[in-house]
Amino acid sequence: MRKVVYILLLVLLLISFGCNKNKIDLVEKPTNLIVTVGEEGIDIFNVNDPAKPKHLSHLKLDFMARGVFVKDSYAYVAGGIGLVIVDISNPAKPIQVGQLGTNGFPYGVYVQGNYAYVVDGNGLLIIDVSNPASPGEVGHFDTNGYSYGVYVQGNYAYVADDRNGLVIIDVSNPSNPTQVGHFGTNSVSCGVHVQGNYAYVAENGIGLVIIDVSNPANPAQVGRFDTSGSSYGVYVQGNYAYVADRGNGLVILDVSNPANPRLLSDMLWYTFYGVSGK
Repeated sequence: MRKVVYILLLVLLLISFGCNKNKIDLVEKPTNLIVTVGEEGIDIFNVNDPAKPKHLSHLKLDFMARGVFVKDSYAYVAGGIGLVIVDISNPAKPIQVGQLGTNGFPYGVYVQGNYAYVVDGNGLLIIDVSNPASPGEVGHFDTNGYSYGVYVQGNYAYVADDRNGLVIIDVSNPSNPTQVGHFGTNSVSCGVHVQGNYAYVAENGIGLVIIDVSNPANPAQVGRFDTSGSSYGVYVQGNYAYVADRGNGLVILDVSNPANPRLLSDMLWYTFYGVSGK
């Protein structure tokens, strides 16, 4: 499978408040696809030619969708009523196959193994999706802030928790998630991406904060870059961080030295609320 070298440059036109944002993701099965979510459901595009994306299908949902994660033949959508699972094995005809209601308003979702990790404002919800037609809650952890974003790596879930900052949760036992670490930030934590020993947090009002999480019990800031806009989302690939910086567009940073991130470029002609890739 070749590396995807294009980051998803979609204009997200949804009017947002706080960390509210549309979400985009990409999967390479059976071809290069992107799945977008927004006010009226999900849309699937073929991006074999990034300069000429082709719209393949639309699936209307009865709620505003805020987050999506694509794994194998399924899109896991977080939105108004909870988690919805959509079969995208035929990209031209997506089919809703399962759903699970939540108590809060889901903003983000990450899938690893048989579990979907959903943040719904109240905290982290862990859902067994081994049977996509019948997802079931297995664990929950209430955070002190308003949970907007989540990333899972190994046994830990990293939650962007509004003014509560970054919360690190041990999910090795999905039925009993426990907080093991916390790093308070000076703004609103909206999005998070983890690569190696570092968590990259999109801070609305600051920019990008880089946190060393090699010791999850004692996370420490190692670097930061103040952007000109309001950072809502972040995606990291190799030495580069791609920050969705709202009215300031897409900001691309060199993070090869986490202590000294450098600006490479920004795209002021776009408005971005979320960014993802693969």
